[in-house]
Amino acid sequence: MQPAYQSTFTAYYFFKTKYFLLMKIRNQNTFGAILITAFALFLFALPSCKKDDAPATVLPTVITTAATNISTTGATTGGNISSQGSGTITAKGVVWSTNVNPTIDITTKTNDGTGIGSFTSSVTGLQPNTTYHIRAYATSSAGTAYGSDISITTTSVAKIYVCGYSQDPGNDQASLWIDGTSALLASTAIKSYASGIAISDAGDIYTAGWDFTGGIDNAKIWKNGVATVLSTSNSRAYSVFISGSDVYVAGFESNGSQLVAKYWKNGTPISLSNGTNEAAANAIYVSGSDVYVAGYENNGSIDIAKYWKNGVGIALTNGYGTSYAHANSIFVSGNDVYVAGYEFNGTVEIAKYWQNGTATPLASNSSRANSIFVAGNDVYVAGYEKGSATYWKNNIGTSFTATSLFSAEAKSIFINGSDVYVAVTEYNMSLEKAKYYKNGVETILSTSLRSGAFGIVVK
Repeated sequence: MQPAYQSTFTAYYFFKTKYFLLMKIRNQNTFGAILITAFALFLFALPSCKKDDAPATVLPTVITTAATNISTTGATTGGNISSQGSGTITAKGVVWSTNVNPTIDITTKTNDGTGIGSFTSSVTGLQPNTTYHIRAYATSSAGTAYGSDISITTTSVAKIYVCGYSQDPGNDQASLWIDGTSALLASTAIKSYASGIAISDAGDIYTAGWDFTGGIDNAKIWKNGVATVLSTSNSRAYSVFISGSDVYVAGFESNGSQLVAKYWKNGTPISLSNGTNEAAANAIYVSGSDVYVAGYENNGSIDIAKYWKNGVGIALTNGYGTSYAHANSIFVSGNDVYVAGYEFNGTVEIAKYWQNGTATPLASNSSRANSIFVAGNDVYVAGYEKGSATYWKNNIGTSFTATSLFSAEAKSIFINGSDVYVAVTEYNMSLEKAKYYKNGVETILSTSLRSGAFGIVVK
């Protein structure tokens, strides 16, 4: 017996995904087709019991580390990736820009490897005195994550400051050179000299020296070219040091019969010797709340090299026989006190420096040490040996005399990074010439008949 209708319904239905791969309906009876179609729609509308098996997308976790070693053209920074998220880290580094929140779409970035953990990045190619924004990044298959935005400001290009004197036109005049450009500090009507220089963090230029007024020397300090008289007695200022807002100047002042070693703090004089015997303060250095001054004091028969710490004198030489000595420069590094000077050995003066009171001779020939600078573990001393301007690095000497026809003396030394700067006065009979050397390359500062370079600072 034949059925009232024939209907074939073929369907592949995956219940979990609600999906029909094939449905074919053949109907010889309209009512039957309607029933089958309604049943198919009912199945399609049923809620799925399938759980979503696709893994969640999780970005890496990264932080930006603080920047160090900030210079005119670069800095050191980096980041730390504590979690790689749902993917494997394929690239990491830092990205930088003058705009906030830079992304890896720009070219100024580093690629410092793969994987999680901390990393160090070198930011290069920056412009001086410019603010940059830096972010660490980490890239995986899940995408790119960034650390927080940090900002740095690169340092300005260091300027070279040299003080001394130049003849213009008849008298020796206290002079200041900035990157080789000269400016007179005093009136051309009187003789004057600039012996020491310091630059404050605010960029103010302080120069210590003296002029010859009323038949005597008068200690002075110039701030940005404006002079302040420190004493109207016979006096000289040799060295200046800036500590915060305080200005310290070292020199001497006559009490009418003897020279008295002194320093001035913000213009107020402080005596280091009692005035019984001659003494002078040649250099000053301030470390924290401690004031260090180097110089000499006569013991009644001979000059003794010494330094004072907060007014208390510490002898560096014993003053036996004819062994006179002077301390010309002082530098404090951590707990170590370095003093440069010379001592007469009975035949010639010998350049030396003292570290915490222990002497190190720098030469065996006639020589003097005029300036000392400590950078890390390296000790630099400037002076002369046998008529040649010389500096010693860790006791090894380098000569700066341009030609054997002239004698010369290194008066001051300054270290800036890996660069060595030395202020030199070259002598030719009664004529003198101011110059400085940077890593052995000579720069002549004055073409006048007479000039001299006494102090140098790079900042």
